[in-house]
Amino acid sequence: MKTEGKKNYRELAEATRRFLLTNILRCGYVDEEGNLCGAKMKGMGPSGTNKHDRYRCADTKCSRVSRRADLVDKAIEIVVIKVLTDQYSAVEPEDKQWYGEESLAKLRARQQEIKESYKSGIFSLAEYLEFKDANDAQISESESDRKKFYAEQSAQNFLSGFSEDKWHEDYDMRQKRKAVATVLSAVIVHPLPKGRARSAQFDPELLEPIFKAKSTE
Repeated sequence: MKTEGKKNYRELAEATRRFLLTNILRCGYVDEEGNLCGAKMKGMGPSGTNKHDRYRCADTKCSRVSRRADLVDKAIEIVVIKVLTDQYSAVEPEDKQWYGEESLAKLRARQQEIKESYKSGIFSLAEYLEFKDANDAQISESESDRKKFYAEQSAQNFLSGFSEDKWHEDYDMRQKRKAVATVLSAVIVHPLPKGRARSAQFDPELLEPIFKAKSTE
């Protein structure tokens, strides 16, 4: 994963994705021996006779299953929104303070005291470096723990008070994909039954959501 300063390119990619269910959808083609393809499906733009965005099996040895993207998204959104509403609409967000705030403040104050003691000649250079390094290490460890605590709290609060309006009005693509992943392990996209034309009406019954354990409680 590439990083540049505080910039996380994986998060940027998630936030700017065009397709909601890329890599969440799985190809449901079954060969003559009963083997499920199971490859991830990728979003792709219109091409040839296809005038709409589509999801298609990304395995070049298969590529047998594709489906119109907006209709798949809408069908899965309905499922995800219902589950999240049932599970999180009544959940209150947490707003707890990290337990180590007071200790971190003392360490930062001590950092300044060590600096002043060296400048005033109380500490030798060797003593200054020894005390500084030890104190800085404690500050670094505490700041890391603090960051982790608030990141975990933020993650827990992400879905609290969930509503359909929140989905449509507040969530960007990254947040929607994160919410989908909270509910579903995958979605199997089954091929059209033999004899059914590709121009036939979209059938949501050919989508098989695979729920995570929490979502079935």
